[in-house]
Amino acid sequence: MTSIFDDEIFTVDLYPMLQRFRGDYSSAFKRFFSSAYKRDLAELKRYMRSGDKLSYDNSLQYLTRIKEYVDKVGKLKTEEYRANFGDYYAGLDTNWDNITEAFVVFDATTKYKDLITNKLKSSWIHRSIDISALVEKINSYKSLNLSDDLTNINIYLTSKFGNRATISVVTQEVVSLYNSITSFCEKLTNDITAINAYAKSESEASIIEYNNLLVKICELQKILKDIAFDEDTYKKYSSRYGIYYRGIDTDWNICYDAISTYQELRGKFDKIPTLLRNRLLDGTIPSATINRYISSFESCNYNQIYSTLNSEFSFEVNCSTSYEYMTQIHTKLHTAFSQFDELYSCICCMRKQPGYYDTIIEELKILIEIQNREKELLSIKSAIVSKYGNYYNELDTNWENLYSALQFADKFKDFITTYSLPQSFVESICTDKKIVDYCNDRYDELTGLIHLLKNPYDWFKSLFEQPNTFDDYIFGDLMERLTNCRNKKHLLEEWVDYCSNREKCQKAGLGAYIAQIDNTFIKDEYIVDAYLKRFYHLWLDTVLPNFPAVQNFRGRIQNQTINEFCELDKGQFKIAQARVRERALSRIPDFNSINGARDEIAILKRELNKQRRLMPLRKLFMAIPNLVTSLRPCFMMSPLSVSVFLEAQSYDFDLVIFDEASQVHTEDAIGAIMRGKQVIIVGDTKQLPPTSFFSTSLNDEDFDVDSDDAIEDNDAGAYESILDEAVSVLPERSLRWHYRSRHEHLIAFSNIKIYNSQLITFPSSTESAPDCGVEYVYVKDGVYDRGGKKNNIFEARKVADLVFEHFKKYPNRSLGVVTFSEAQQNAVDVAIRQKRLQDPRFDKFFIEDKEEPFFIKNLENVQGDERDTIIFSIGYAKDSKGIMYMNFGPLSREGGYRRLNVAITRAKHNVKLVGSIVPTDIDLEKVSSEGVKMLRSYIEFAQQGIVALEKELTFNYDLDFDSPFEEAVYDFLQSKGYNVVTQVGCSGFRIDMAVKHPTQSGKFAIGIECDGAAYHSSRTARERDRLRQAVLEDMGWTIYRIWSTDWIKDQKTEEEKLINAVEKALGRAVIESEDNDVSDSSDSNADAVIPIIEIEEKIEPSEIADKGYGFDLYKRAYPLNIIDEDGNTREGYDIAWDIISLEQPIHFEELCRRIAPAYGRQKATSVVRDEVKYIFRNHLKGMITEDKNEFVRIKDFADVKVRVPNPDDDYLRPINYICNEELALAMRTIALHSFGITPDDLFIVTAREFGFKRTGENIIYSLRKVYEQMQKNGEVTEVDGKVQVIS
Repeated sequence: MTSIFDDEIFTVDLYPMLQRFRGDYSSAFKRFFSSAYKRDLAELKRYMRSGDKLSYDNSLQYLTRIKEYVDKVGKLKTEEYRANFGDYYAGLDTNWDNITEAFVVFDATTKYKDLITNKLKSSWIHRSIDISALVEKINSYKSLNLSDDLTNINIYLTSKFGNRATISVVTQEVVSLYNSITSFCEKLTNDITAINAYAKSESEASIIEYNNLLVKICELQKILKDIAFDEDTYKKYSSRYGIYYRGIDTDWNICYDAISTYQELRGKFDKIPTLLRNRLLDGTIPSATINRYISSFESCNYNQIYSTLNSEFSFEVNCSTSYEYMTQIHTKLHTAFSQFDELYSCICCMRKQPGYYDTIIEELKILIEIQNREKELLSIKSAIVSKYGNYYNELDTNWENLYSALQFADKFKDFITTYSLPQSFVESICTDKKIVDYCNDRYDELTGLIHLLKNPYDWFKSLFEQPNTFDDYIFGDLMERLTNCRNKKHLLEEWVDYCSNREKCQKAGLGAYIAQIDNTFIKDEYIVDAYLKRFYHLWLDTVLPNFPAVQNFRGRIQNQTINEFCELDKGQFKIAQARVRERALSRIPDFNSINGARDEIAILKRELNKQRRLMPLRKLFMAIPNLVTSLRPCFMMSPLSVSVFLEAQSYDFDLVIFDEASQVHTEDAIGAIMRGKQVIIVGDTKQLPPTSFFSTSLNDEDFDVDSDDAIEDNDAGAYESILDEAVSVLPERSLRWHYRSRHEHLIAFSNIKIYNSQLITFPSSTESAPDCGVEYVYVKDGVYDRGGKKNNIFEARKVADLVFEHFKKYPNRSLGVVTFSEAQQNAVDVAIRQKRLQDPRFDKFFIEDKEEPFFIKNLENVQGDERDTIIFSIGYAKDSKGIMYMNFGPLSREGGYRRLNVAITRAKHNVKLVGSIVPTDIDLEKVSSEGVKMLRSYIEFAQQGIVALEKELTFNYDLDFDSPFEEAVYDFLQSKGYNVVTQVGCSGFRIDMAVKHPTQSGKFAIGIECDGAAYHSSRTARERDRLRQAVLEDMGWTIYRIWSTDWIKDQKTEEEKLINAVEKALGRAVIESEDNDVSDSSDSNADAVIPIIEIEEKIEPSEIADKGYGFDLYKRAYPLNIIDEDGNTREGYDIAWDIISLEQPIHFEELCRRIAPAYGRQKATSVVRDEVKYIFRNHLKGMITEDKNEFVRIKDFADVKVRVPNPDDDYLRPINYICNEELALAMRTIALHSFGITPDDLFIVTAREFGFKRTGENIIYSLRKVYEQMQKNGEVTEVDGKVQVIS
């Protein structure tokens, strides 16, 4: 630069000029009209050495280089360099080679910085020390490799004297002590030589060993000094240690052993006896003896010895007993043992041979017992002699003869009892010798006869399987049996068969059962049944342990589990409602939040505040599709309304549901289907097809023909519904349960005739009652006005009468009227109005704002409606000439049976079919329409009731059971006199059995369910244990369930429970009029209202204030802590680390600008950049990372947050100093909190959040670049030009 400019330019402050060039003059347009720019060029050109022309670019380059040069020169003039480099630094005249050499030396000494003192530092800086000499000393110091020693010394000093006591602190003290230590070592050497002169052998010892030796010698000298061997001292120690002390000649080892022995004795005795102490002193008891005693004392269990002595003798001794007392006891025991020994010797002398002590003691006990028995016998001798006479001879008694006599007497006594011998015979046989001799003779005679019969008798017994049983019979019985065998051989054959079968049973393992039959005398017809019963019981006992669930089953616990499940199942529906409500509420945006006034909320607010020029609904819905679906997540619209109001590209519903789809044209449904991700089409192909209300339709006279063959429906087959289309291509699920009808007859006809008995209906608890089920009201005088108004006035009046009669009897029941034609509908309406004029009291029943108001409709528009009672007016009948034409309006069209099906299934309690014809008036030969044929069948069903469908709809009076278990329950109830009906119902579901009420005709008191096939066939626990029972109870049933496991385990208890349940149900049924009963049931069977869970949201005052998008405020590491706590200048890498830790990710240029003040700069110069890069390479390497966009962060840092300007800080980051991750996160967050924001509006709102009041091209370009990358990564997408975040 000195070749281009004069040196004077380096003294001029050109920084303001440089700022103007970088800012105000950056635009060519501004430079052209700026006079200041021209003055600055002239000022700069004034310092140039040549007269070259200056351009803007050259001027900016020169100014930048001059500024950098001035900054470097200014830095070299600072006192900081002089303080750091001392005399080496001389400003611009500095010898930088010397400084480099000094740095090399300094770098070599950094490893030993603890040895470098302040004085050395000062001498170094002021060059008062020879650098080369210092280098040599350092190298020699390095060769010693003292780093580990220094570390250990430092650790030692720190542990002893604190953290400040390092080598650098104590070095001076060590140096000062070095000389004194040297002189001390010389003296120590001389002393060790003198000590070695007294040693018996030559050996090397350490200083510590010498020191210990000297200490012991000094202690010994002190002891010898204290022990003066005069006469008094000798006496003193002799009295204390006895013969062990011999003055200077004492054997201290023996003395020590005696003292140790004495101390051990002191530990064993509370007080050592004087005698023992004297023996120890005079040496009469050697220490070895005492030691053996102590060893035996320790190994001996003296507590056990004490216990033995106390148990054998009357005195008490323990470890605390005195020695004198023990001596006395010992003397007494010695005397006693001497006497015992003398007696024991005498006894041993009396024995014939020696024996053991225990044997002698046992013999003495026996002798004592014998002596006692002799004394006892002497005392009772007279009594014994009186009983046994000559058998008793004191000690010479023959005890065997006596025992045999006693046995004979005992058997004779039993013989007398068994055969009831007379008392006279007993006395004679005991006292009369003749009688005794006679008996002996007879006995000998019988014995001879038995001997003669023995062989024939044994042969006869051998003919039988169990010959020994003959010996157990009385002789008379045996003779009778033998006689029967001879005279009644057929009984013998039966007996042979019996024995054969018995043997087979025994081989089959039934011996115990056969024996039980013999003992209990069971009748023949019950033998097999008893066996089967027992077999099944035993089989269950064996099998049940393999099935713990069945074995541990308890009906009581199962009922509790079912009740708990039902409550939880109901509760989960409430929870689901609350969850849906919570989800819906969470989607509603906060209209009070601050937004960029560019999203859908702002659009809706503007439209709400408008007074005129309102946006059309379709356009408004197209502008705010996200907001509309958040406010109203569920739309209920007709297919045509969907196409009219909702733009196809703006709305993409998760689910589209078509209800009553049989009435929706396919072309009308396409628009709604394409707006959904999935579709559910709900409908009934057996109900109304699509109709054309807004096109030409047939009039009633179009049907006035004699036959229905000529009737052609303009729309028949032309308007196929979306349901018909979907059935052929989509998966189908049938909803078979029917809930609406409170009486099974209301749905029975359609179920059988139209649905092929596929519906599952529930039987009513009332078999038959007035105004319940289906009934036919015949209008005898009814005439169809064929040539006039096409109606039946008489029938219409009858319908009006029935309407008012219904309101009188059942004011709480809803009512609807259905007619076959529009003309009849009008006629009924006129008739009802006339009656209302006559009696205005009934006007309240015609109010239309009820939940189920009264209506009059025809077949074409009644689908979807339902009422408690439906009055169905046919209208068609014979004309005034008595001619019956086979036309029935819409019913005669193709698919007319579907219209009839709709009409007859609208009622919950009662259908009143009103007509002026009988079934035979419809000639089936002239009719081809299925609808008309079915009308005739329905009239028959309404007239005859269940008889018309006897094969399909009836109660099973013929008894039908799913299992023997149900049959057992039925038999039990029948035995108790109850009227029981089995398999109640007519569809796929039937109640196993029901008990009829004895007084209320047609009503069931209780239904009984068994856990049979019907129970186990249910697919889910909800259907099996809650829904089915709930529906039945809702229809008036009382259900009692019997568990087969409990019935088998304890049938008697279960029977008692069943009887109690039946009696309770009978007592609960109050006998009332059937009308009131039906009315009450209608009230009680009202549909349960599902409770709405109210969710209260409390808003705290602190939450009312808007928190924006929740972005963090930017925090700067400011002011920079350049000076540490000790007043020293912090290293640059510490400052950089602080900035990066707080502000990461931070741009490299921003980091350099922030750290520049630490290097005496106000901006990021090349010097600052080089210093920062040096820090990265040498101090923070591996600790930080720098990406390709020059953003710096700590390694593995990933928690990027959006940081917006702090209102308390005027710092604003340029757009290129904000990393892409932060910009993407900001746009994603704003898009999530906005509803339908466009990309351009998103860029504007994002720029505002980062503090940019204006959005120039640079800002928009940066944001768009990040946005496009987000699209590539699949983070966002655009729908109808609106940003949507992809989760």
